[in-house]
Amino acid sequence: MPQTLSDGANHVEFDLTGSDWKSASSNWNYTTTVAGLNNIQQFAVLLFPSSDGAGEAYLDNVQLFTRGGDWTENGSHGDFDAYIQLPNIDYGTYHLYPDHWGKTVDWGTSWITRYIEAGTFVSGTAVITKPVVLEEFGWQDQGTRADVYETWLTTVYTNSGGGDNFWMLAGLEERSERLYSFESGTEDWQPNVGDGGAVTATQALTHATMYSASLRLEFEHISTTEKSVFSVGGPWDFSTYDKLTFDMWKMGEPVQVAVALKTGGSWERQESLPQALADGGNHVEIDLASSPWKSAASGWSYTGTLTNTATVQELLILLYPTGEWEGQGEAYLDNIALFSNDSYYPDYGGFTIYVTSSITPTIPAHVTQMDALREFLCYMPLIKRDSAMDLRDSRDSRRVSALAFLGAVCGICAVPVFRAGWRVGEDSKAKDTS
Repeated sequence: MPQTLSDGANHVEFDLTGSDWKSASSNWNYTTTVAGLNNIQQFAVLLFPSSDGAGEAYLDNVQLFTRGGDWTENGSHGDFDAYIQLPNIDYGTYHLYPDHWGKTVDWGTSWITRYIEAGTFVSGTAVITKPVVLEEFGWQDQGTRADVYETWLTTVYTNSGGGDNFWMLAGLEERSERLYSFESGTEDWQPNVGDGGAVTATQALTHATMYSASLRLEFEHISTTEKSVFSVGGPWDFSTYDKLTFDMWKMGEPVQVAVALKTGGSWERQESLPQALADGGNHVEIDLASSPWKSAASGWSYTGTLTNTATVQELLILLYPTGEWEGQGEAYLDNIALFSNDSYYPDYGGFTIYVTSSITPTIPAHVTQMDALREFLCYMPLIKRDSAMDLRDSRDSRRVSALAFLGAVCGICAVPVFRAGWRVGEDSKAKDTS
């Protein structure tokens, strides 16, 4: 049955199993199904004018899809078999997360073999084999994960798959809580105009370190002893955290920054030791556990410790002028968060390599480091019985050497590793399956 085309691009689908086709057998009414689908002799696209006149249309991307099954079966996400056979494609990759997709372990095993088999095909008179790599995979159940990974990786190996990659490198993470990123506005922060030189607190789209926005703090110091105070109300529970961190950008004005907390039922004010801000970006850490604080209880000298952190009623940022400077200034605040010294190894669900030291959230642009890592991983053993390659176990000498190497490049947080014709084997030497 004809479909109306709008101006511009159109995606058109025709149901080959539907009953809205016409032929001589239906007296040319749109009431029949297509006969002889297994023996199509000719294919044509018909354009029906709705008015007189000349015109043109452009046809592209004609494909056949099966409606059987879900997206893993019906080709709606692309035709891997066709893609791998393209002459300019050297190798193929696929992912496997069956429990996320409502599938079983055995289904995942067959998924692997289907992709490996798709890498071998006939082109003219030649049989061509291209590597097909299990690029990323995971199984959520930790109780069965080790056995599931062993089954899948053995399937890749015994079927001469092109390789299998771990999903990521990961390290210790600190338990944390993000408090403010100012994406929705000032998020209730305000200047304490009656308590020093604070003028305004407004959202800004510059000098952001978390997402796209920061909080612009405008102040005016009329004396070298006057501070500017910006605050937001709680309450929060800081008692399980060890430090408060935030990012602050400033330029020109010589200022120091400190934090004040009003805690407990009496709203006791406690202030941290001021820290100098350099021009440009600054990452500030306030020690909640041991650094000196001042309060009425310490005679307003920096000799006390923070108390009553289970009930923090108000959080204040304090900006102090330094030297002889007086006048107007501005600073930009972002990414306020709480952190605990209790570190843990997160479970990402995918096949993960863990290292002892924390991984920084950047990938250094050091080509030699990356090349060295790839070369090394070609000889790294696959510890099958673990739910991940766990490099923390010093009982395995191979793991110790791996840990020492990865520690040298701990700026890398995630890198896909694939070397054509190689895969990580069960022993300490890589196996050539090319």
